[in-house]
Amino acid sequence: MTRNAVGRFRRTVSPLIGAICCISLVTGLTPASAHAAGFGAPEAKLPRTSDDKQREVNAILDELDRLAEAMDNLAEDYAGAVNDGLELDKEIAATEDRIKAKEVELGTMQAQLQSV
Repeated sequence: MTRNAVGRFRRTVSPLIGAICCISLVTGLTPASAHAAGFGAPEAKLPRTSDDKQREVNAILDELDRLAEAMDNLAEDYAGAVNDGLELDKEIAATEDRIKAKEVELGTMQAQLQSV
């Protein structure tokens, strides 16, 4: 996550991670960590014809687009939540200041009542 000029957060994805995911999806192979965890097929099944390959590539590209959109939506939600948290922190600090001022005012009133 990085902050832009107005202080809002935005998501950043490492180009290396993006390249690894893209290559692994296009080739049909899963990263080594996925095999170690028991996910993914141990061997890639290669398409028989160029039409099959093209359909598979198109399906992968569609899935990548869907996943990228989902990532963007989640990143926006997260950045919004972080910004909301920052705004709440500001409101809490302002409320605490008002409480302190009211406590001082209350102390003054109590002192006046005791002197009467």
